[in-house]
Order: sequence, then structure tokens, then C-alpha cells
Amino acid sequence: MPILRFILLAVLLRLYPVLLAEPEAGLADKATAFQTIGPIVDPSRQQTYVNTAKVRNSQQRFAEAEQAARQAVELRKLDARARFELGVALAGQRRNLEEAKDNLRMAAAEIPEAHLELSRLFLEEGDFELAMRELQAFRKLGGLTRARAGQLLAK
Repeated sequence: MPILRFILLAVLLRLYPVLLAEPEAGLADKATAFQTIGPIVDPSRQQTYVNTAKVRNSQQRFAEAEQAARQAVELRKLDARARFELGVALAGQRRNLEEAKDNLRMAAAEIPEAHLELSRLFLEEGDFELAMRELQAFRKLGGLTRARAGQLLAK
């Protein structure tokens, strides 16, 4: 057991700067870090897949994000973060939009940003009433504060 702790510590020390990097800086390195350290920290790899999907979505590499998110969902069907990342990946590819909405709805109770993504999808489809409902749900869940609105507008 002590040798395993030593190996884990060595890996963590090597990857520590990458894991603490700014979200926009070194995303490829961060995804590689998740894939390297994931099996040690998370033997089922479910959280590793979720983290990889999140990074790939932020890089707009939606097909890769979809693949990782699907693996995470396969391991834990009710994981809200995995469902959210799968919904974002599908919406980003502009395919399987109904499946994207279903996954975002499943995540919405725990992740307010899912309402925002749903609102964007409904807005693109021209369903302004549903888009407004999702925006109101996002706001009601505390997803839209003054600071958060500034962050969203900056994107």
C-alpha cells in the first residue's frame, strides 16, 4: 500500500500544475491529466469521463465530448453532470436535439445551466415561450446573478 501512495503522490505532483491551470489555458493537457490520473483516483472511470467531456465541450470538440459523456452515463445513468455534458455535446453538434433536450432536462434539477442551454435550443427553434420559461427557471434557481450575467455576456 505505501508504494501505491508513493506512485499516486508522484503522479499528482507531476500533474498538479496542469490541474490547477486556468480553464482556458492548457485544456488539452488537462484532459490528458484526467485520462492519466483518472484510473488511479476513480477506478470506475465515471468521473474521469465526465471531466473529459467537460474539457472537450469547452474546447468545442463535441464529438469527443459526446463519446466521453456517453461512457459516463453508461456507468451512472442518473449522474446530472454526465447528462448535462452529453446534452451540451449533442447540442454543440446540432444533431439528436431531442436527445440533447432530454439529457438537459434530466440535469436541470441539479445544474441550473441546463435551463440556460435548453433556453438556447428553444430560441434557435423559434419557440420563444419555452425559451422564456427555461430562462425564468434558470433565474429562479439562482443561476442568473449580476456577476453570472456579466460572465455569460462576456462569452
